[in-house]
Amino acid sequence: MKFITAQPYNDYFIWQMQVQINNFKKNGIEKDLVVLFAHDGKLDVHKAVKVFKSSEAEFHFIQDVRSIESKGYIPSIKPHLLKYFFRKTQLNDDVFYLDCDVTFNRLPVINPTNRILLSDTVSYIGAKYIISKGEGLLKEMCDVVGVNPAIVIANESNSGGAQYVIPKTIPMTFEFWDKVERDSVALYNLMKNTAHKYNPVHPIQKWTAEMWATLWNFWLAGYETGIDKELDFCWSTYPIEDYDKFNIYHNAGVTINRKDLFFKGDFINRSPFGLAHSNVDPKFCSIKYVQEINETALTF
Repeated sequence: MKFITAQPYNDYFIWQMQVQINNFKKNGIEKDLVVLFAHDGKLDVHKAVKVFKSSEAEFHFIQDVRSIESKGYIPSIKPHLLKYFFRKTQLNDDVFYLDCDVTFNRLPVINPTNRILLSDTVSYIGAKYIISKGEGLLKEMCDVVGVNPAIVIANESNSGGAQYVIPKTIPMTFEFWDKVERDSVALYNLMKNTAHKYNPVHPIQKWTAEMWATLWNFWLAGYETGIDKELDFCWSTYPIEDYDKFNIYHNAGVTINRKDLFFKGDFINRSPFGLAHSNVDPKFCSIKYVQEINETALTF
């Protein structure tokens, strides 16, 4: 199995990638990690890769040629990188697609299947969530992708994301990820421009447009999806007692007002390495990521 992450090459994502690489090394899968980095065309790639020292991960630096509109939705960089990677590369392996702010408590046990396996994100990706935001929104979103709303409704229990395990029997192509990129931007703009119309007080979470674009295009292409408990994950805000219940930790969910947790937004332009992080309350799972940071600081 190959693990693939896709993100911009900048300070914010470099240190997160270093933490993930160190975690993967501990779990014996560093050599199976494929890292896709976006750059502006001026990057010194030879210098850039040295940031990761002697990592056994595989690095690809791909120029970001998105349109101005596409760049307005930051997560569109993920399918943008994937489409250019798969234009040149075909993997004869199952693909575990994940974000760089993910670490493993232990490796999930994935049984062979022809379905695409997903983490459970039904509560904020499923049809019921969309419908709760206003009559008509689901149809408008489905029209963007070209998927029948009945398919989305029927697949409520299969509506996952965040972590994806794609079997090698499913071809990954430039055309597929190009459509995901275009659809993600169009969905984001739709939700942004109709927020006044659909539940303006508590609008739909438009930032996850890329998750809908990915999932719905899987269905549109005729692929089956399924939620796998092995891919369940905990957030930073979960109580520490919950950490060992999950294979996967996702360093997300912390808002700026939570001074008792590690807030990655404080480290957009600087590294968290070498700091005490004494504010982080050990009663929450966030402390586990601080431990990963401290371990990584000894390596990079």
